[in-house]
Amino acid sequence: MIKTVKSDVLIIGGGIAATMAAVAAAGKKVNTVLVDKGTFFTSGSSCADLGGLAAFMGPGDNPELLFEDLLRTGYELNEQNLIWKAAQSIVELGQFLERIGMRFVKQPDGRYWSPRGLGHSADRDLYIDRKLLNLHAVEIVGKEAWRRGIKFFDNIRITKILGDNDGVAGAIGVSRDGKFWLFESKAIILAAGGANNLYPNACSAIQDPKYWTVGDAFTLAYEKGIPLIDMEFANFREGRAVGIRRVGGYLVNARGENFLKNYPPDLVIKASRGKLVEVIFKEIYEGRGPVYWQIPEKIPETTIQRLGNPDYWTKTAGKKVEIIIDFQSLLGGAKINEKAETSIKGLYAAGESAGGFHGADRMQSMRWTECSVEGLWAGMNAAEYALKNDVELNINQVNDEITRLRELGERRTGAEPSKVIEAVRNTMWKQCSIMKEAEEMKKCLETIIMLKEKNINGENLFAALDATNLALVAEMVTRASLKREETRGFHTRRDFPDRDDVNWLKHVAIMNSDGKMSVTTIPVTRIKR
Repeated sequence: MIKTVKSDVLIIGGGIAATMAAVAAAGKKVNTVLVDKGTFFTSGSSCADLGGLAAFMGPGDNPELLFEDLLRTGYELNEQNLIWKAAQSIVELGQFLERIGMRFVKQPDGRYWSPRGLGHSADRDLYIDRKLLNLHAVEIVGKEAWRRGIKFFDNIRITKILGDNDGVAGAIGVSRDGKFWLFESKAIILAAGGANNLYPNACSAIQDPKYWTVGDAFTLAYEKGIPLIDMEFANFREGRAVGIRRVGGYLVNARGENFLKNYPPDLVIKASRGKLVEVIFKEIYEGRGPVYWQIPEKIPETTIQRLGNPDYWTKTAGKKVEIIIDFQSLLGGAKINEKAETSIKGLYAAGESAGGFHGADRMQSMRWTECSVEGLWAGMNAAEYALKNDVELNINQVNDEITRLRELGERRTGAEPSKVIEAVRNTMWKQCSIMKEAEEMKKCLETIIMLKEKNINGENLFAALDATNLALVAEMVTRASLKREETRGFHTRRDFPDRDDVNWLKHVAIMNSDGKMSVTTIPVTRIKR
């Protein structure tokens, strides 16, 4: 039996991009449905890892300066139409969030506490005031979406988008109890996050499996033939670093050297995440590891109060904290324009599901900003599209997908999904992570393709789909990394150690060409301001 739900706008996902899209769509008075693979408010990385939001401009700051910062840290691979539109609206974003219940840390005189995040040349960060709020960001925005009449369905995984190049018609989903769902819809928004489970060293905040993402949105976009851009840029960060810079901590290697002094001053002052990780990895790779954060003996009480967790700072004052390198997210995704439209009519993407915003690296706190603004664009434009268009459902597409899911769910032989996932993650870390070279990546690709083509035991259907999707995303990342023969941002090639703007100031794009994965390049969108 198939359960059918009809809507004007269908949102796939449950994090901050999805909920912002839901709020925006509901504002257009259209029937909007949000489908979350997990339990709403408790799944995906947004629920565990949102703290800082770049949404403030103080004296001397302006959209032009933010735009230039984004271009610099993105190594000029940013889609300029996206970042210019975002730069013009971040202050309004912060104000909007406060209107719907968000509260940010303020100083005693009433001004925002706005420290400078990695990569920024001005103070722009706002931080959720944990003393005033018992809710995280997704709960606050989600409750506003609920207040505006959004219908929520959780524990349902979308496996196929219906329709053709002339427009979407809805999607097929399966719930954890094995029931099939048909969501008929005039417009669809992909906002299901990225693939934070691609490497074995996911950051500590999302270690619980309920926060993992495996690239569901990427695979849905790929199946529809949408270009996925910048998939070679994997966002690693220095772990165990939350707040340490804020208290005056600095990096030392195993020799006790403050080694950043050996690098250009801009690296110390304006270091982006990717550049800092590259330097740390280099210290370790060249035999000067491990690397530590050295925490000052005395930490101002006001700083501790702002950061929270006073017991931690009391115990670690004056000590060294060893750094581990965490994987946070992929910077690529479905190519979109400034309306959050993909190349398929009626299909939109936002946040980690979309590519082009960050380019080759990213500034601290810009992920939340990206997810929020793109979610708003997607919600508004999807609603307007739905008001002007109708659905033409192809029942054969519905039947074919349900047959596929039933056959997979009935399979009791083949590889265990957990073993496939473990093999994918370990292979990617060893052969296609921070430092890359062609021969290792070719071996990686062989292994990933072999894992992708395995018959997988479908007794746990969700787990089987996790393994299938993660292997497909791993192939995308490896093929894109092999294609880009230069070093840029989070993509470091030992065999091509230099940045090459002559040949590589363009996107690498992954495409589905008649069921086969192809790799090409497409221009970066540039604008006149």
